[in-house]
Amino acid sequence: MDLDAFATLVDERRSGWEQHGLKVEYRRSLEHGSASVRCKAEKKIAELQVWTSGAADLGTARLDVPNTDPAWHLYGIISETNLPDCLDDLTDYLLTED
Repeated sequence: MDLDAFATLVDERRSGWEQHGLKVEYRRSLEHGSASVRCKAEKKIAELQVWTSGAADLGTARLDVPNTDPAWHLYGIISETNLPDCLDDLTDYLLTED
């Protein structure tokens, strides 16, 4: 997995997320060979983490429910062509009303 490609996709979506009031934080760890984007809404948070191995995980949690452990969706091994779908899942979770 090319983490630069992931960073580019995050940058392309950042302004759209921020227009919806999401706080966006991108992190990259050369030591662990991973990168993640964490987006926070008023009542929800979601984080997509990808590794150079191609593994990807999406963690989601509600902020308005005390002591809630995050739920994790493990994508397994993905290709760079799957990254937009993973970011769509993150966006859908945060912007969908429950």
